[in-house]
Amino acid sequence: MEAVGYDMYIRLLNRAIAEETGAPPPPSPEDCLIDLQIDAHIPEDYITSLTGRLEAYRRIAGVKSVAESVDLTDEFIDRYGDPPKAIIGLINVALTRNLASRAGVREISQKNNSIVMYVRTAEMQQVQALNEAFRGRVTANFSVEAPYISIALKKESPAEVMQKAVKIFAGE
Repeated sequence: MEAVGYDMYIRLLNRAIAEETGAPPPPSPEDCLIDLQIDAHIPEDYITSLTGRLEAYRRIAGVKSVAESVDLTDEFIDRYGDPPKAIIGLINVALTRNLASRAGVREISQKNNSIVMYVRTAEMQQVQALNEAFRGRVTANFSVEAPYISIALKKESPAEVMQKAVKIFAGE
């Protein structure tokens, strides 16, 4: 997984599962790539079985709502005990990634002290809402080949800014 990255790993895993079960391959939606400095993984000492970890990664990648994330977290608690912060981070990244994909965000990355969201398109209301929420720390550039919105970080964690920005951008 470290060699190809989490997103590619999940796509390959889903294709392999589909092939093994004889199901049609999953569609390849325009997923959002997230590249932030966040502790988001499943520690081997939490889920010791490789098969269990692979299944957990697959289940986490499919989280599309807060209710699903709560249910999955409860399931992990029941099966393995309280999840470490790295798993909570992974679930939050997956939830945010799926919401971002649906909202038209292609990529979210951390550049120095900013979070940069590369978007397919954006409405002025979305940029204004972000600017109001982040009090003037927002820069948008839609005149380039890859339009983006940048949010300067203050003392918040990159994960918090990403989650808040995606919710605002998606209108939630």
